[in-house]
Amino acid sequence: MAGLRILITLVAFVNLVYSQNLVVVYEAYKKVPDAIISGNPRLEAIRSEFAAEKIKYRYSLRISSGESLYSLDSVYVERKSRLQSVIGFTHIYKNYGEDEWLKVSGRYREGYGYQRKISEMLEERPHQWKRTGREKRILGFRCIEVVADQKRAYYAADIPIPDGPSDGVFGLPGLVLEYHSPIKSFVAVELSSPAALEICKPEAIPVTEESKILLTLDEYRHAPPSRVIVIDAQTPIHRWIKFQRD
Repeated sequence: MAGLRILITLVAFVNLVYSQNLVVVYEAYKKVPDAIISGNPRLEAIRSEFAAEKIKYRYSLRISSGESLYSLDSVYVERKSRLQSVIGFTHIYKNYGEDEWLKVSGRYREGYGYQRKISEMLEERPHQWKRTGREKRILGFRCIEVVADQKRAYYAADIPIPDGPSDGVFGLPGLVLEYHSPIKSFVAVELSSPAALEICKPEAIPVTEESKILLTLDEYRHAPPSRVIVIDAQTPIHRWIKFQRD
């Protein structure tokens, strides 16, 4: 029954505002939690490199007619590091009317996608968001601050769309324009409402067990440029780098 109530609520949101087209651009930074580094001799030895590494990520969230598509578009290297990073493309498709969530990624075997139900993802979340009473304006919109465990989000009260960055499943009564977790921070830097917008569901064989389609680390490192961006000492800095097309 709880899953049904969640789905009914989501569909109500869709009927209310999803006729509007929206495109949100987020910029993000990844963080390596100290708890992961501490006690690991290999990671402790390169702690300074983790601190020096500065890679900015740019994502877009396209929303129209009850569907959305969230994509990693490009990366920006701010300073050189001896570490090698491999960054796979990401597309996350959501259809709230069909209770569908589908992710395709450069980390997965080509042609496959990881599929979930949005209502089940919401039910599995152990935390509940709590309002702090603080607000701020992001891109001109009044945003309400909420916290849960080590996470913090700001959602736009005037855009009642239950979507946002990361996996996009927050269950909040508004579009998330800023989100901070222990491993990544996202901030919306652009928002537009184009007259026409097409959302294309990725073509993929859906799989419900993500581990079955994950590439090995070696396979991931050697994936083609259309699927991954490799960041190393030779990577040019201070420019946006996109995935190469086949």
